[in-house]
Amino acid sequence: MSDKNKIWLALAASFLLTCLGAFYLPVEFRVYAITVAGAVRAEGPITPSTPFEYCPSASMDNPTTLKVFLATYNRTNTTAYDFDLFSIQNGHKVNVYHEQFSASGVADNQFHSFNIPPGAYPPKTASGAGSRPFCFSLTSKDATNQNALTVILNQNSEPIFEVWRQGTLGDLIEKTWLQKEWNTGKALGYGVFIICFTAQLFFCVYILFSMNEKKQ
Repeated sequence: MSDKNKIWLALAASFLLTCLGAFYLPVEFRVYAITVAGAVRAEGPITPSTPFEYCPSASMDNPTTLKVFLATYNRTNTTAYDFDLFSIQNGHKVNVYHEQFSASGVADNQFHSFNIPPGAYPPKTASGAGSRPFCFSLTSKDATNQNALTVILNQNSEPIFEVWRQGTLGDLIEKTWLQKEWNTGKALGYGVFIICFTAQLFFCVYILFSMNEKKQ
C-alpha cells in the first residue's frame, strides 16, 4: 500500500471514529422548561398547611435533574423540606424519588437542583417502563411563615423550573419530544458533527498541499 493510500485510510478511520465518539459524549441536556414569561410572583410560604405540588402537562422518561426556582424572602431559613417526584397511576400517587434538604442551603431567587438517580423515573409498570406524566411536590413539617421557602411563578401561574437528563447525545436526540422542549441537544449534535467534519477536511487539505509541495 502506497504512502498516499495509507494517509487516506488513516484520515477516513480518524473521521469515522471522531464522529461516532461525538454522538456518544455524555452530556446534560435540558428537555423540559417552564421559564419566566413576563411578570413573576411568589406562590407564598411553603408550610405544613400550604404545601406545594405541581403536575406539568407533559410526560417524560429518565430525568436526572429537576431545577426549581426558589426564593427565601431574602433571609436565612433553617427549616427542613421534603422534595418528592411522583406520577399518577389509576388515580393514585406513585412516589419514585424522595429527597430531604435544609432551607439553609437554598439561595434566594435561584434555581435549586434535585438530582434524581438515572432510571428512577418513570416507575416500572406491569407492561414495562414507559413515559408517564410527572408531578413534584415541596412540603415541610415545621415551616412557619417567618421560616419558609417559596416557589416563584410566572405570569401563567406556573412554577419556574427545568428538567434535565444525563445521557448520550444520540439517545437524547430521539427522546426530546416533550411539550415546550428545548432543541439544544439536536443543535449540539449537528454542531459537533460540523466541527469534526471541518477539522478533518482542513487536515485533508493540509496533507494534500504538503504532498504537492514535496513533489515540487
